[in-house]
Amino acid sequence: MKGRICYIVISVMLAVTIGFSFDISAYTPADSTGTAVSDKEETTVTQEKPVSNVPSLEKQDEVVKETAQAKGSSAERSVSAKTKAIASVRESSAAEESSQPVLESETDTADQTEEESTAEDSLQPIQISQDDRQILEKIVMAEAGCEDQHGQVMVADVILNRLKAGYGSTVADIVFSDGQFEPVSNGTYYDAVPSESVIEAVDTAISGVDYTDGSLYFVSCNADYSWFENNLTYTGGYGGHNFFK
Repeated sequence: MKGRICYIVISVMLAVTIGFSFDISAYTPADSTGTAVSDKEETTVTQEKPVSNVPSLEKQDEVVKETAQAKGSSAERSVSAKTKAIASVRESSAAEESSQPVLESETDTADQTEEESTAEDSLQPIQISQDDRQILEKIVMAEAGCEDQHGQVMVADVILNRLKAGYGSTVADIVFSDGQFEPVSNGTYYDAVPSESVIEAVDTAISGVDYTDGSLYFVSCNADYSWFENNLTYTGGYGGHNFFK
């Protein structure tokens, strides 16, 4: 009887022990090797995050800035090179343009000088004595002293044209011919003092310049010149005189 009771007690204790062990193993996790892992270790493993190879935002910003600066420097060098090239082309064009007008100006000056030389060569200076020159200056002053130099040259031209046409052998012959020049008749010729303008006008006329188209007569615009119109060819009027040939 006692032996049976001991067997029962031992069986109960063994059953309780096996059941307790089963409960503990059911609630204790194990790792891949079968070793139990505690709650604390599980929490630590759960909170760990994988390490990423992606750079941080600050690092990305730095990379972007460095790239932009590099591109900016390259663009600036490119723009600078283009600017220098354009400036060089413009300087070359400006140099060519500045040199061209100089050549044209020199050509124009040469042409003008040649024309002046040709005009001077075409003139035929008139040779008169110093006495005839003084007479010519006095009669021009008496006839056209109040006119401009162009009108004074025209009066001298008529007298010199008459000399070339054979109306006399000297200026004195022409000026002092009877009834030819009113200042001689009324005496104003003798009081005339040639002005600087008249002296220059006589020089111009003697050099061969003729503004009268070969006229041989002049008459005051205030006088009756109907005879001149009826018998001569009118060449024009200037100042206080009309001119004929």
